[in-house]
Amino acid sequence: VCMSVAAHTGFGRQRILYHISHGKNLYAARFLAEGYRDAFRDLGHEFEFVSIRDSVSEKLEDFRPDLYLTSIYLLPWIRRRGGLAKLSEHKRRGMVVGSFTTPWEISGLWLHSLRRRPDVVSLARRNIFPDFFHSPHSERFLRRIRAETGRPCIFLPEAANKLIHFNEDTDPRFECDAVYLGHYIRHKRSTFREYLDPL
Repeated sequence: VCMSVAAHTGFGRQRILYHISHGKNLYAARFLAEGYRDAFRDLGHEFEFVSIRDSVSEKLEDFRPDLYLTSIYLLPWIRRRGGLAKLSEHKRRGMVVGSFTTPWEISGLWLHSLRRRPDVVSLARRNIFPDFFHSPHSERFLRRIRAETGRPCIFLPEAANKLIHFNEDTDPRFECDAVYLGHYIRHKRSTFREYLDPL
């Protein structure tokens, strides 16, 4: 994950600012964010969070990140706080902006698809926001995003956090070849049939 992002920002020690809705929430986003934090720090990078309760402008000035990671879901909050102008200012000094994205089209969840976010697509085409997208979705989804936005899109698979998941000896009672961790909800069932059932 970190090496993929580093390829877009240059190698060496980086200062990474990660935008999260709230640092103490109980949603998967928090645990994913903590995984990024631990992975980047493990590679020797500096890493800090900024939440929607913070002033992104002040945090950008204080921390001066090389890489700012956010999400298309948080773009309305960035705009309300006048953050796009501040992002552009820091991009001119060399900061790179990466944004999580959904697939171009999501069957049954059209409101969450990137196709329904013309504001994001317009900003991407005008090279305002972001410099690259990242997504845990497969390459077939990413091709369409690249074509429609003109921005690079990196496949970043979600992975275990070695500081949390591998800090104790394994229990032979739970030995297995594959583990699924997540919700079994209706809109994911076709994915289960395609990827998990064959296992």
